[in-house]
Amino acid sequence: MKRYFMLALVLSVLLSFAMGAGAYQQSPMLDALVEQGELPPVAERLPEQPFVVEPYASVGRYGGIARTANTAPEHLGDDMMLMSLFVTGLVRPNRDINGVIPHLADRFTVSDDATTFTFHLRAGTRWSDGEPFTAADVLFWYEDVLLNESLTPVVGVIWRAQGEVVQVRALDDYTVEFQFAGPKPFFLNQLVHSSVLMPKHYLMQFHEAYADADELAALVDEAGYDNWYQLFQHRMANWAGVPLRVGLPTLAAYKMTGFTSDRRIYERNPYYWKVDTAGNQLPYIDGIENSIVADREMVAGMVMSGQLDFAGFANDIRNYPLYREFEEAGNYRTILWETGMASDTVYMVNQTVADPVLREIFQDARFRQALSLGIDRDEINDVIYFGRARPIQYTAFFTSVYYDEEFATSFV
Repeated sequence: MKRYFMLALVLSVLLSFAMGAGAYQQSPMLDALVEQGELPPVAERLPEQPFVVEPYASVGRYGGIARTANTAPEHLGDDMMLMSLFVTGLVRPNRDINGVIPHLADRFTVSDDATTFTFHLRAGTRWSDGEPFTAADVLFWYEDVLLNESLTPVVGVIWRAQGEVVQVRALDDYTVEFQFAGPKPFFLNQLVHSSVLMPKHYLMQFHEAYADADELAALVDEAGYDNWYQLFQHRMANWAGVPLRVGLPTLAAYKMTGFTSDRRIYERNPYYWKVDTAGNQLPYIDGIENSIVADREMVAGMVMSGQLDFAGFANDIRNYPLYREFEEAGNYRTILWETGMASDTVYMVNQTVADPVLREIFQDARFRQALSLGIDRDEINDVIYFGRARPIQYTAFFTSVYYDEEFATSFV
């Protein structure tokens, strides 16, 4: 079977739509657990209305362990990117990246004045340990993390309007309302990259508002910390909803089962809340093994020798000719993937530099235009990107509805 490698991030093509009633299927690796009574049947593990993913090309097949690599234990790696290209949040971008659609919320409403946002959660969704996901998990994030000065000394601007912090309340077990003091027309876009979902049933054992004081002190001391909030931050660690701690319940496609200095190991989340158009519970791959190696050169060697199944983010464009040369021997395919960003490199002139002479020059638009014209993008493309890049100005991505050719070629 061919393995696939990419050199940049792709925004996957997914759609959410209503799924008709019918039988659901699960990975064969879960069959024995269901038969033994250790797991409920798949239909009982899914929410009432699962998020339905339309496959990019065709419905996939179950099985296999994806081998990936990374250059540091705590760094963003291919294992995390395989699990969650988007934050596991209430909403997510649509396929045209010009709006947002429901995600863990199956629907939402916005008031006419853009001050009140109401989210209806997917009823029946469960954390990876089987516990229900409800409005209580959102309120825990709000009341016990965002408003807790030990955990959040400064509340970010995304959660403020007219200087006041947002008010969040649960209307029922599956409905949450965000109320701002003033209009927040871009809140849904900001919420795409902001996770407000925390497993209260698990994290409360590390929070001073819930845990027994003596038991919490013992846990803090055992972990080698000085304060409870240090332990709490350690235990809640995740990236885009992907767990970075063994035992941390998640809503992502995989849960972490092993974490050492040289390896991160994950296995499928049996309660994952997404299915494909054929009713197969996702994900398709059963597990992910991520090797922690010294540097990118080692990753490149593993790629060319066929030791990895996916390598996209510990790569370097300079290795492109090597990857192409060893494709047949390593039984893999090299793909130059669209990043979803308009430029790989951007130069910004410091217009508030202390030197008054330079400041006057830098603030002159004609200087910055001349600087842009002086950059030989064609040569950079030939020398660094092997002629595969597109020399343009920094602007909206070319597939975006906001893309304008005039801006892309301005002072280029």
